[in-house]
Amino acid sequence: MKLIFVYVVSWLLGLFSCLVVSYFYYGEPFSVADLVGFSTLSFAPALLVCALLYSPGLFYLKRRLGGCQPALLFPVVSVFILNAPVFLIIAWQTGRTMRSSEAVSFVVIFLVMGLVSGIGFVLCCADSVEQ
Repeated sequence: MKLIFVYVVSWLLGLFSCLVVSYFYYGEPFSVADLVGFSTLSFAPALLVCALLYSPGLFYLKRRLGGCQPALLFPVVSVFILNAPVFLIIAWQTGRTMRSSEAVSFVVIFLVMGLVSGIGFVLCCADSVEQ
């Protein structure tokens, strides 16, 4: 249950960071249309990434290492290795069905999601060891 909460928070933080990047990088003010558009377009892929990549990958890493040490490895693996298929799909779709600014926004969403999911996984692992 804690991991589901971690994944929802990671998606929301990724969505927020996407809006922040679009404001500072592209100079676009926050709008309800951007929020609704990116939230609906990112929810299903985020759900799939969390269920099919983050959870199995991080649990596999935990089993291989025999715990959650070194803790820095989990966010790094989730950002760079577990997100690699997502980044390849985004790169493949850039110029075909999405503009480069949209692609950057989705990359930001998944980078933040991976980072927060890795950190949250380590924190949940530490909580389960203490109990």
